[in-house]
Amino acid sequence: MFRMQILLIRHAIAQSSSASGLDAERALTPEGRREFERIASALAALGLRPRLVLHSPWRRAHETAALLEARFQATCQPCPELAQAPSTELLGRMGSGDVALVGHEPWISALAAWLITGKRELAAGFPFERGGCALLEGRALPGEARLVAFLPPAMLSGLRLR
Repeated sequence: MFRMQILLIRHAIAQSSSASGLDAERALTPEGRREFERIASALAALGLRPRLVLHSPWRRAHETAALLEARFQATCQPCPELAQAPSTELLGRMGSGDVALVGHEPWISALAAWLITGKRELAAGFPFERGGCALLEGRALPGEARLVAFLPPAMLSGLRLR
């Protein structure tokens, strides 16, 4: 039976505020962009190849997803469900192929908990740093995925790539 890979990612380091004052319009910092370019390279070196990247429509998640799109030649799609608590609608958007999802805390942790344990309320057990990733394998259903790796950004950006 085919088991899909699900790559959950918290957006990279972003500005503390936007010119408009709207949280959804905060951009990545130059440091965040540079670090996430290294993270995307490390993910590729680890053999990950998502073909679909779903991202929150918020600017910092979209900019993070664009860096994945460039690295993997993946299809990038905005997904409003990633800017809120995880829902069955979000699971339906994931499909059955290898997918990366770029979102925000606390929702990306809740999604990890839900997919792995079937319980969103266990989100505190899956804390994502900015630029952090979790690799899951299984199905996009509550309790039907297993955690393969929890990858903090410092580990990924520090990998020595050939």
